[in-house]
Amino acid sequence: MTHSFFHAPLVGVVLLVGMWASAAHPQHVHGAPQHLILPAGSVVWQDAPTSLPAGAQAALITGDPSAPGAFTLRIRVPAGYRVPPHWHSGVEHLTVLSGDLSVRMGEEVDRTAGERLDAGSFMMMPRGTPHYVWTEGGATIQLHGLGPWGITYVDPADDPRGAAASQAGEADLAGIRRATERFRDVNVALAEGYIPDPSNMCITSEMEGLPRQEGAMGIHYLRPDLLEITAVEPRVNGTGVHTDFTRPGVLIYEPKADGSLELVAIENLVWAGAWRAAGNNQAPSFMGHDYYRMIDNPLTEDIDEAHGFEPHYELHMWLFRENPNGLFAQFNPSVTCEHHVHAH
Repeated sequence: MTHSFFHAPLVGVVLLVGMWASAAHPQHVHGAPQHLILPAGSVVWQDAPTSLPAGAQAALITGDPSAPGAFTLRIRVPAGYRVPPHWHSGVEHLTVLSGDLSVRMGEEVDRTAGERLDAGSFMMMPRGTPHYVWTEGGATIQLHGLGPWGITYVDPADDPRGAAASQAGEADLAGIRRATERFRDVNVALAEGYIPDPSNMCITSEMEGLPRQEGAMGIHYLRPDLLEITAVEPRVNGTGVHTDFTRPGVLIYEPKADGSLELVAIENLVWAGAWRAAGNNQAPSFMGHDYYRMIDNPLTEDIDEAHGFEPHYELHMWLFRENPNGLFAQFNPSVTCEHHVHAH
């Protein structure tokens, strides 16, 4: 869920996290600003997050791309490395520290039309701008920006996270589908304790500040007992760490022209504080795919990225409507809110 079930939804941004948690020595500045001096020899490199193709290494210098605030990140890649067409959820500021990096704007791969950036070159890429990058001889780059910040591939088939999911056992997905098939009938869901979103909202990508082509989610029905909601003021909070998709915490329906509802996806939501209190240092994951994290960014005064919720993790599973964006994507371009009637 990327909107509040108890407050009017606000524009937000979805971020994939968990990938940076193990990066070496990130510098988190609390209270008054502090200076940081990091000699080149002190930079510690680790394998890059699974959101990037294999072969890259990363070093988180300051901040955390998954959290509100400034971050600085270095990435080094070998000769011949490429990142398929993609876009970012925040502005990208990139400096080539060594080697070469080429970039082409747009959603198509064409190395004859790219711009080569040698050491010392700089690039700024607005949020949501599709582009494609590659290197001939290898490169080390530095990124800085404001979190929450993440990457979305134009073709979901290019997403390494999706590849991990596709290699997992199809039997698991089949079992989950069998266990949740009965919720195609919304009356069964109601009888088992699911309640409709009290705000009666049908969520679209545009409502979250994302491109229209990302599609929609639909109408959410939730199980308060599985989410273990403990408070609704000043923000919705809970203690639930439920991750069993055979008993999902949330069901998602598409409104139809005849007034009926069609089940399109299931979802689980985990409260970040409760998850950490249980001894977890990484985001929850399923079949190699990390849950998305929702957290309010205090730097955006007019936007509540967590939509009235305390920080939490969430993951959708589009078992009942094929999703060209991927099985675990936040939105589905095959889903529409066109027939939703929002009662005031």
